Amino acid sequence: MRDDGVTLAQYAAPAAAITGPSRPELDSKTASSDERKIHSQDSGDDQVVISQSVVEYPMRVIVSRSLSSVRGPWIREERSSAERTLSLALVAALLLVTLRSALNRQERLDEEMYRLEQELAAIRRLDAVGLLAASVAHDFNNVLSAIIGYAELIRGSAGGDLSSATHVDRLLAATERARLLVRRVLTFDPHHSVSHGPTRIEPILVEVSQQIQASLPSAIELKVESAHEPLTISGDATEIHQVLMNLCSNAIQAMPAAAR
Repeated sequence: MRDDGVTLAQYAAPAAAITGPSRPELDSKTASSDERKIHSQDSGDDQVVISQSVVEYPMRVIVSRSLSSVRGPWIREERSSAERTLSLALVAALLLVTLRSALNRQERLDEEMYRLEQELAAIRRLDAVGLLAASVAHDFNNVLSAIIGYAELIRGSAGGDLSSATHVDRLLAATERARLLVRRVLTFDPHHSVSHGPTRIEPILVEVSQQIQASLPSAIELKVESAHEPLTISGDATEIHQVLMNLCSNAIQAMPAAAR
């Protein structure tokens, strides 16, 4: 194009590159200056127009392309970049989820191992205590056998002495309780050593009061009031006997020093 606006030569752009007119209508400013601008067409397809003057000649070269064809490679590149970024983000999220799952699994394994170690240590302690208790229980059982034997001899020789026979009966009842405790120690099982069942309280309470009465200081008086109806609970007779003995012993220890 000459500077006065006369077209010297015109080359049509490829159909893929421009869909509007091959050369847009240019205003005087575009035709007389070097610039790049977007020129709107009536058809709605904007054109990118570049005007460049030719040195030492009164003419210029004008190149126009549709805006969509100019933006197309950039849009495709940006879309490809966004897809790669999204893919990397998804891979990173998947790796984070996998890592978190592995950490949780390792944490559960560590907790399970710690629990098993604690159970093993408890079992070893129980084995050691059971071995010690069994060795002591055997010796104590021999002593109880001698006590029971001599108590039965005294019971047989008491004759008509009811007072002596009563004391011997209480002694035999106490040794029987001790024998049951020794048997429990010899067959110790934390889950099966105690057998619960319907148990009457009155006989155990009478037995405990008789045993406590024998060792009770003279300044302390023990009174037992029986219920008007039988009292039965679900429990182990030996355990109940031990609980009542401990309660009475604690009560005696809680008395003033002068009474004890």
